[in-house]
Amino acid sequence: MNEGRIEQAAPARTVYDWPGTAFVARFIGGHNVLRCIVETADAKGARLRGPHGLAITTARPGLAVGSVVHVAIRSDRMHIKRAGQRLKAVGSGNSLVLSREALESRVAAVEYQGAIVKLRLEADWGDELTVTLADQSFYTAPLAEGDVVAIDWDDSEAHVVS
Repeated sequence: MNEGRIEQAAPARTVYDWPGTAFVARFIGGHNVLRCIVETADAKGARLRGPHGLAITTARPGLAVGSVVHVAIRSDRMHIKRAGQRLKAVGSGNSLVLSREALESRVAAVEYQGAIVKLRLEADWGDELTVTLADQSFYTAPLAEGDVVAIDWDDSEAHVVS
């Protein structure tokens, strides 16, 4: 609920995996929300422009060209790369190739949470991002506050929200 209004009513897994709104994605946590502009759109989906002109492809049809949309990406589905090494986020695939030009960020905080390590990242476009890594992946190439990293994700993990 948001100010007495139901934002999304669905089973817990649906709300977490596919939040319906940017508010829900931020409220339940574990998501990064990026502001994007719809560049092209057709019945099969759309091409979006995100921070630093990053191209994001979505299968969501019905978006209006030129409109502003928000995209939610789970923090455990993002990939992070530093110094030629790629760390796998919790639940991410095994691909070792970034699917697009990655976004550059700086590590603002490292939080050890047992089986996972949560990284809070600051980016020069103003958004704060989080990436959740399996502790084994993190400790193969530990990061520290101030380290510059590149982040990426698979387009299938980027969900357009209201």
